[in-house]
Amino acid sequence: MRAIQTAFSNGMSARGLTCTALKLAGSSAAAGALILAAAGAPADEHVIKAHGISTFGDLKYPPDFEHLEYVNPYAPRGGEISIWAPGTFDSMNPYTRKGNAGRLSSIFFESLLTGTADEVSGNYGQLAESLEYPEDRSWVVFNMRPDDCRGCRIHL
Repeated sequence: MRAIQTAFSNGMSARGLTCTALKLAGSSAAAGALILAAAGAPADEHVIKAHGISTFGDLKYPPDFEHLEYVNPYAPRGGEISIWAPGTFDSMNPYTRKGNAGRLSSIFFESLLTGTADEVSGNYGQLAESLEYPEDRSWVVFNMRPDDCRGCRIHL
């Protein structure tokens, strides 16, 4: 808490404070607590903890669903995929400022949340195990999956 008070007294921005909180915290729960304290979230504010979020209505799938309705869990595995795309590329870095990134070069990166094909606005945790947010959705805390995120690097 002293680091947060020092950061505010030195005029650090909210983004800089969030980065500092993530670096200081050893776990995602501690990072969430530091970020909430830094953001000045009222203690009596109702916080929603969920496995996903939807802009319109409720989520279709419960927290521990086995598979999406349109996915065959017994589909054959293995094989090879070949994808064609027009144009050329000179980098497999999808975030490069120089040159052209190759198609599907972002396939190596995971997202915190992912959508489904049978919902308009439902997003479920992919790297995030759960998320916490107030009713007005003015901030969000992502709780990471501990097993999937060993060695994860978060770039802000």
